[in-house]
Amino acid sequence: MTIKGVYVGNSTTELQQFENWLGAEVDAVHGVVGFANWTDFTNSAKWMVNTLWKGINEEILWSVPIIVNDGSSSLAKAATGAYDGYYRQVAQTLLAGRAGDSDPIYVRTGWEANGDWFFWNAIGKEAAFKGAFQHFADAFHGVSNRFKIEWNINYAEGGIDPATIYPGDKYVDVIGMDFYWVLEHQGTDPTTAWNKIQNAKYGLNWLENFAKAHGKPTAYSEWGIESNNAGPYLAKAKAWFDSHNVAYQSYWDYTMGGDVIALSDGTLPASGGAFKQLFGAGSTTTPPVIPPTEPTTGTTPPGVIAGTSGKEALNGTSGADTLRGSGGDTLSGGAGDDTYEVNSLADIVVEASGNGTDTVTTWIDGYVLPDNVENLVLTGTGWNTASGNGLANSLTGNDSANILNGRGGNDLLTGGGGNDTFVIARGEGNDTITDFRAGVGAGDVLKLDGFSFADFAALKAAATQSGADLVIRLASDQTLTLRGVQLSSLASDDVSLVNIKAAAPTPVVPPTTPTDSGSPALGGATTNTIRGTSAREALNGTSGNDLLLGSGGDTLSGGAGDDTYEVNSLADIVVETSGNGIDTVTTWIDGYVLPDNVENLVLTGTGWNTASGNALANSLTGNDSANILNGRGGNDLLTGGGGNDTFVIAGGEGNDTITDFRAGVGAGDVLRLDGFSFADFAALKAAATQSGADLVIRLASDQTLTLRGVQLSSLASDDVSLVNIKAAAPTPVVTAPVATTPTTTGGTAAASVATTNNIWGGTGTDTLHGTDANDRIASVGGSDRMSGGKGNDTYVIYSGTEQVIEKAGEGVDTVETWIGKYALAANVENLVIIGTSWTQGTGNDLANTIVGNSSPNVLDGRGGNDLLTGGRGNDTFVIGKGLGMDTITDFRPHAWGGEADTIQLTGFGSGARLSNAGSLFSVTASDGSVTQFTLNGVTSLGSNDLVWA
Repeated sequence: MTIKGVYVGNSTTELQQFENWLGAEVDAVHGVVGFANWTDFTNSAKWMVNTLWKGINEEILWSVPIIVNDGSSSLAKAATGAYDGYYRQVAQTLLAGRAGDSDPIYVRTGWEANGDWFFWNAIGKEAAFKGAFQHFADAFHGVSNRFKIEWNINYAEGGIDPATIYPGDKYVDVIGMDFYWVLEHQGTDPTTAWNKIQNAKYGLNWLENFAKAHGKPTAYSEWGIESNNAGPYLAKAKAWFDSHNVAYQSYWDYTMGGDVIALSDGTLPASGGAFKQLFGAGSTTTPPVIPPTEPTTGTTPPGVIAGTSGKEALNGTSGADTLRGSGGDTLSGGAGDDTYEVNSLADIVVEASGNGTDTVTTWIDGYVLPDNVENLVLTGTGWNTASGNGLANSLTGNDSANILNGRGGNDLLTGGGGNDTFVIARGEGNDTITDFRAGVGAGDVLKLDGFSFADFAALKAAATQSGADLVIRLASDQTLTLRGVQLSSLASDDVSLVNIKAAAPTPVVPPTTPTDSGSPALGGATTNTIRGTSAREALNGTSGNDLLLGSGGDTLSGGAGDDTYEVNSLADIVVETSGNGIDTVTTWIDGYVLPDNVENLVLTGTGWNTASGNALANSLTGNDSANILNGRGGNDLLTGGGGNDTFVIAGGEGNDTITDFRAGVGAGDVLRLDGFSFADFAALKAAATQSGADLVIRLASDQTLTLRGVQLSSLASDDVSLVNIKAAAPTPVVTAPVATTPTTTGGTAAASVATTNNIWGGTGTDTLHGTDANDRIASVGGSDRMSGGKGNDTYVIYSGTEQVIEKAGEGVDTVETWIGKYALAANVENLVIIGTSWTQGTGNDLANTIVGNSSPNVLDGRGGNDLLTGGRGNDTFVIGKGLGMDTITDFRPHAWGGEADTIQLTGFGSGARLSNAGSLFSVTASDGSVTQFTLNGVTSLGSNDLVWA
C-alpha cells in the first residue's frame, strides 16, 4: 500500500490543520534537513527529531541534503568521503527518533539534481554527483539497514539524461520523481497537463520504466497543482499511484509567494474538494495532539482541571490544584500550592499574593512568570528562554540549551541538560545556580549585566570559595552562588560581561532606520522615541506621546500620553496604568495578548497570527495574513486585514464590531461564536437584522455583534462556527489568504492588469501597474514588469525574473519572496523572506529592512543603514566595508547555545580588527577606515561567531 504523505512546512499546527481539513490522518509528513552549513545540517536534524516532530503519530519522509551551501562544500569533496562523518551523525539522529519500531526509514538526497536550481545539481558534474551519492548511501546504510535511500529527479521535457547520474543499484532503494502542474508550462486543461507530465521525455512513464528495469519501487516526494480545475488531473494522479509499485507519495501543501500549491487553505476550493474525495477517505484515526508535554490518554487525570474548548475560566479549589489550559483560558488556582500547565500563550494565569507556592510548567519559548507565581519548569526538548518575576523564583530548564533569567528576588536557577545561559542583572537579588558547568568548553555561560568588572580577571578576584560552592561578590549588596563549582575551574569563556563601565568608545545612537510597522524613524534627536540598546533595561516614557522599542527583556512604561510600544520579543514587558492615554502595541509575535490598560493592538509582519485583547474596549487590527482575533472583554473594534481571518466572539464579553468581515460562500472569514444558545445557523440568521449598511446580530439579550458593510442576504453557513453547542462539529481549520482572480486586458501573450489594490499577473509575461494608493502586486510566473507607483506597495516575487520598477519618493515599498537568491531593486526599501526555504536576501543603497524566515538565511543589507532580522535558523549577516551602519535585531552568538548566527565581515583586508562598546561593534579595516554595526542585546562575540571574507 502506498504511504500517503504531505509537506506542510516546519509546523505541527499546519499538519494538524491539514488533517482536520482532509478528514483523515496522513501516513507521513515530509521533513527537510537544513543545509546552510554543516552545523545547521546536524542541529536541524536533532531539532526536528527531538522537538518539531517529537510525539507525532505519522512517519517522517526525510529529505537530507547531499552537501551544504557554505561556499566551500562540493560534490567533488563529498565523492572523496569528506562528509561521511556528517552523514553518519544525521543518520544516527534519525534512527534514534525511530527507536520504537522496526519500519523502513525513507531518506531522499540530492533531489532534483537534473535541474539547475539547487547548488548540488549534477549538470556537468555527473561523476562527482554519483560518487557523493554513493558515500551518502554507504554512510546511512552503515548506521542501519532500515534506511531506504531515494534517488530523485524532477520531471523534465529535456536536459541531461537522468540515467547518467544514477549511482547504481547497490546505493539506491527507491527511485523517485517530483512533478508539479504549473499552468505556464502545462496549460490550463487538466487532462492535457497530466498527459504532458506522463509522456514527457523524462516524465512519469520514463520513471516507472527505469525503476522497473532496475527492480526498484518508485516514490513521488513532491507533487502539487496550481489550478482550481484539477479534479480530472487529481483522479489520474490517484490512479497512477494505485496502479504502480509506489512506496510513498507526498503532496506539497504549502503556498510560496504567488505560487499557489496549497489546497487545505481554501484557495482552490474545487480542487480541494476533489482531493479530499480521492485521498481523504478510509481513515478514522484522531489527528495528533501538538504539545510535547505528555501523551494524551483520552481522559483528564484525577485532580486536573482542564479546559476543553478554549476561552474558559478555570478556577481551582482551596487545595493544591493542577490547571491545564486549552488556549485562551484564564487559569486561577486560588489558595494552595497550584500547578499550571501552560501550552498556549493565550492562556492567562492569575494568582493572588499569599495563595501558596505555585508553579508553571511550559514548553513555550520566551515565557515570563506571571505575578505571584514562584516557580517555572521548562518541559519539552526545545531551546527556550524563560524569565522570572520580582519574587524569589525557582527556574528549572529542560535538557536543551536554555536562557534563564530570574529577574528580581533571590532566585534558584537550574539549567538542566544542554549548554545553558544564566542572565544575572545588577540589583536583581542574590541568585544561586545549582548545576553550573564551569571550565573551558564546558558549555554553560554567565551573562552578567550592568556590573563594574573591567574584565574576567577582576571578576575572578571577586570570587571566594565557600566549602564546595563558589560565591562571587557582584556588587557591595549582591552575590551569586555557583553550587559545586571550584574557583580554579572557572574560565573566561564561562562569563559574558555586559554594559562594562570601562568599555570604550562611547556607544553611538544608531541613525535613522525603518521599522517593520512603519513607525517613526529611530533617530537620536527624536525626543519621544525611546529605544533599548542592551536588553534588560527599564524604558520610561515622558508625559507626551512616546514610542518605546524594547530590545529583549526590557520593561516598557510609557506613562501619560498616547504611547506606542513596538514589541519584538516575548521577554519585553509593557506596563501601563489606568487613565494614562490611549496606548497601542504593534507586534508580529504569534499569540500576543494585550497587557492591562493598553487599548489597541496592531499586527505587523506577514505571518499568520493569533492576537487577544483585554477587558477594555480594544481596537485589534490584523495584518495581510490569516489571523485569529479575540477582543475578549469590552466593546471591541476588530479589523482582520487581508487574509482569511477568524473572529472569536465569546458570551458575556461585550458588544463587538467587525469592520471588514467578508461574508458569503467561500469568502474566507469566519465568526467563531463561543457559548451562545443558537441551535444552528438558521437560528443565528433569524437573530440578525439589517441596520443600514451594517448587519447586527443579537447574540444574547445583552450582547450584539455588528458586521459593518455586510448584507443579511450574503451571510452563509460557512461564515460561522458555533462553539460549545451540543451538536457542534469540530472547530473549523483557519485558512490562509485567498488569491483573487486578476482582471486582464489585451492579448494572450501579455496582460495589463486593471488598477485595483490587489493585482495579480497571469501565467505569461505581464505588465502590472499599481495605483496611487497602497497596492499588492503578485506575479504568478513569467518575466513580469511590476510598477506600484505611489503608495506603500508590496510585490510578491515568484521566480526572480520579474522586474520591479519604483521611483524615488514613491512610498515605502516591500518585496516578499521565497526564491533562493533575491536582491532588492532600486528605490525599494524592504525585503521579507517567506516560506521555509533557505534563502539569500540582499538590499540596495537605501536604509533597508530585511526580515528572514524560520530557515537559515544569508542577509546582506549592502549600502545604507539597514535593519536586519534573521528569524529562526542559523543565519549569516554580511557586513561590508563602508556600506553603512547596520543593526541586527536578533543575533544569537554560539556561546548562548542552540541556534547560532554568524557575522561575515567582507572587504576589510588583512590585519583588520574588531572592537566593541556594548552592543556597538567597530571594524577597523587595513586602510584605517571604520565601519560600525549594532547587535541588539549582544555585547561580546567569539571567534566562531565571525567569518572574515
